[in-house]
Amino acid sequence: MLIISIVNIFLCKPLSLNNPADPNSKSYFENAVVLCALGVYDACKSCKPAPGPWDSFVGTATSGTTLGFGIKVDRNYNSYSIGQSQFNFPGGGVGFTGTPGSDINFFITKKNATGGMEWFNYIGKRSDARFDVLLREDDGVYFFLATDTSLPLTLHPFAGTVGTTGNAVVGKLNFNGEFLWTTYINDSVLGSNTRLGSVIDSLDGSGLYLFGYTTTSLTNNGTLLGTYSGEDWFIRKLSYEGTTLWTKVMNVPGDVTYYNPIKITEIPNGSGFYLSTSVSTSAADLSVLYPNGKNVKPANSTKVVVKLDQNFDYQWYRYVGSGANTTDLLFISDLAYSDSSFTLGSTYGDAVFSQGLNHPNPLTGDATQFFLLDGSGNENYSSFIYKITEYLTHGTARLLDQSTDRFILSGSRSASGVLSGYISEVNRSDFLEISRYYTKGNTITSFQRHCDGSYTAIGFSSVDIENAIIPKGSTTFNSFVTRFKP
Repeated sequence: MLIISIVNIFLCKPLSLNNPADPNSKSYFENAVVLCALGVYDACKSCKPAPGPWDSFVGTATSGTTLGFGIKVDRNYNSYSIGQSQFNFPGGGVGFTGTPGSDINFFITKKNATGGMEWFNYIGKRSDARFDVLLREDDGVYFFLATDTSLPLTLHPFAGTVGTTGNAVVGKLNFNGEFLWTTYINDSVLGSNTRLGSVIDSLDGSGLYLFGYTTTSLTNNGTLLGTYSGEDWFIRKLSYEGTTLWTKVMNVPGDVTYYNPIKITEIPNGSGFYLSTSVSTSAADLSVLYPNGKNVKPANSTKVVVKLDQNFDYQWYRYVGSGANTTDLLFISDLAYSDSSFTLGSTYGDAVFSQGLNHPNPLTGDATQFFLLDGSGNENYSSFIYKITEYLTHGTARLLDQSTDRFILSGSRSASGVLSGYISEVNRSDFLEISRYYTKGNTITSFQRHCDGSYTAIGFSSVDIENAIIPKGSTTFNSFVTRFKP
């Protein structure tokens, strides 16, 4: 019997031993070795199928607009979503701030593995800036946004006037939705002169990276690297307890608000980071302060990609897109690969230069063009993605696997005046679609793909969804979470 058990261990080794980074197999790991050794075949599989399919709105609303933007899913298939709403749903957190129907509030909600509501928490009145939710297994739920609401358990205080002055803030909740800490990113005086573009978890698990801009000198810097000029990007590292470890300042020529931060992306091979920002037509060319630019700033609004090394020192920049002004969407499609290449999307309503497919129908609708850069800043390819007469705008892009030449893309398809959500599998090298799946609702803004090939996604819809666990209600637009398998 002992010999059989030992043989089973080697012949039926759990795949999680070979793939410790797979979050969907961690819950099986503790018992899998023992059960597999005893000959329980199912325990030798690393992938626990996700319960579903199901659909569930974030709440039933009778007025206002509710839109969902970001989602993360834990190893047990609980989902954590962030969005904004004008409707006063029953819930916790700091409660709805302001006047329902006119003021917009941020919320985070948790659904269990089968789509039921666990909790719904308001986290402040909306100020205009980027926002998202992050998840760390066995740790907590993080968020960043801008709000004029004073949130609880503050490590660095709100600045300016509560109810008027929008402040950038990072916060952490436990898995029951309770605040653990919040910290405002400001100069301790005004508050409204600083914005965050993104917050990401470090690949080595050492803390959070923040990327934003400021027109002042920030306080609570930790170790300050560089000197504030009043027109600066900043990268800040926070501990998971909310303590500022260090802040790096990057001076920007001219008005920094013309270079609005979008994302910081860590390169998987450890060679550095990519920064992406929107670029206004009035922005000064980065060549004023930074050498090794790969091209000249276009006359139109566009985006710029900046490469930093592993010590956050500048290496090069490249502007992407030319010939038309961009439509600045909240959604982020930036992806870095282990060969240091980088892809991102930019949305246009008019014709622009493209190495692949051109804009499907200029001046008629928005469509997203994708760009592939190598690690030296060369643009290897660019193309729109579409079939026949349609317009695809992007939501979120995620890596399928570092060993493949593919990524997964979500968004909204417009054809003959009808909006549909979609998930596409796309080649990285030429942006050709391998497959596409149409979802329920009008758009899919964010998603997570699971080990069994299923998806948990968030989007919004103008129509109710049959058999939804929580129905839409009579409001015009409402946000929904969906579990499906193409």
